[in-house]
Amino acid sequence: MSRQDIQMALSKPSYFEFTEPSPCYNGNRYAYSMECLHDGTHVWLGGTAEPTATASFDPIFYPLHAFVDKIFGLFRRRMIQEGNAVYPDKQITGHAPRDRMLFYNTFPGIESLTHEDGYGENLDQLVSYTSTPSCPNCAGSDDLYCDTTQNICVSRTRQGPQNMAVNRVPMRTNDGIETAEMMEPDSPVRVQRIMNRFGAFSIRGPMFGPVGMRDRRTTGISMRFM
Repeated sequence: MSRQDIQMALSKPSYFEFTEPSPCYNGNRYAYSMECLHDGTHVWLGGTAEPTATASFDPIFYPLHAFVDKIFGLFRRRMIQEGNAVYPDKQITGHAPRDRMLFYNTFPGIESLTHEDGYGENLDQLVSYTSTPSCPNCAGSDDLYCDTTQNICVSRTRQGPQNMAVNRVPMRTNDGIETAEMMEPDSPVRVQRIMNRFGAFSIRGPMFGPVGMRDRRTTGISMRFM
């Protein structure tokens, strides 16, 4: 989900365009809803973060959804300012303004919570978000720095124990050339050296592709090449 995607979502004229359903996979990225962009993030992450049955067990689930909620909060604030904060009734069974939310029988105490309630002030006042840190000072945080190449604040890498990786190298023996395994620090220097030796990985591509694309740089067997 790029900054352009977020700005596109925030520029929607009403809740109707901001919310589902929308043509997520018709090739027109500007038609996507916020839910669709969120779905695409789950797919791009892959692993346990992708399937509905396991996504909530992945540690990234909470910060991802908190971030999406912040975006919704910004959009909601704009709708209120423009006098356009009306729940989008799209004539979908179970999603009318006064229909109860689908999980009403899962969590005790919210049996009467409706979709329209979810857009109200009472719930909104339970959560507040700080402004997004920006360059050059990144809100003075010790955990962020300004990436001047993209003009965005990026989290610092935590310094921990040095990870080691297996490196397979050719060695001459009495029987000819054999492959031996050597342990070495797993670092960007090692990755760059491998790339210099074998060439750039063909799996590399643009960071943000179509919504819902599976990026082989971050999932599956491709990560083991590093």
